[in-house]
Amino acid sequence: MKAINPQIPIIMVSASIIKELGNETPVFYDMQLSKPVNKDTLLEAICTYLKEIESKIESDNLLKNQSKIDVAVDSEKLSEMLALLVAYQDEFKSVDGFNVSLLVEKAEELVQISDKYHCPLLNEWANTLKIQADLFDITNLSRTLNNFDKLCERIASSCKITR
Repeated sequence: MKAINPQIPIIMVSASIIKELGNETPVFYDMQLSKPVNKDTLLEAICTYLKEIESKIESDNLLKNQSKIDVAVDSEKLSEMLALLVAYQDEFKSVDGFNVSLLVEKAEELVQISDKYHCPLLNEWANTLKIQADLFDITNLSRTLNNFDKLCERIASSCKITR
């Protein structure tokens, strides 16, 4: 199953613990539980992967599910906001995903920018980033950060410019 779809989490339940060689991670399962497995242990294991899947879906669909912003923005203000976002693009390319305190700080700054320029799409993206950083969700943080360029393009193309 892992060879066909490596994203599917597999929890192996075994009567004995398989001793792994060295520090290598097994390629055919994500987590192992030893029998007898009680209900709480099984639910905790399942919830671990459900949170990851939910967060991934949220991150991947953030841009897809948004309706067109279609906001009238003064050209000067749009230029200001896009200039600020370009600076963040450069920062996000060099940021270490493990520096969650920095990511929370940047997410809070972006929320303020989204409020100042009335940009709900940026607000939602920044809040998603903040939640993932607070949860130390490294996998989905990476996905969300990788979507920042697309977000900037979407904002630029969705705004009607006024004079």
